[in-house]
Amino acid sequence: MDKRETLQLAREKIEVVRLFVRLMNDLKQISLKKFVQVNQKVESVSRQLTGWQKSVKS
Repeated sequence: MDKRETLQLAREKIEVVRLFVRLMNDLKQISLKKFVQVNQKVESVSRQLTGWQKSVKS
């Protein structure tokens, strides 16, 4: 598995994490404050992966 495949797999997995976090919030399993904190971290990782993907394509 090369870097591009690994990064694509990681992006897919972070989207699954994002969905689970949203589901937890919808089902009132986490507080709004915790949801916001986790969502910010997920968004940060997603942005990093996007940047790495762009640098690998170049």
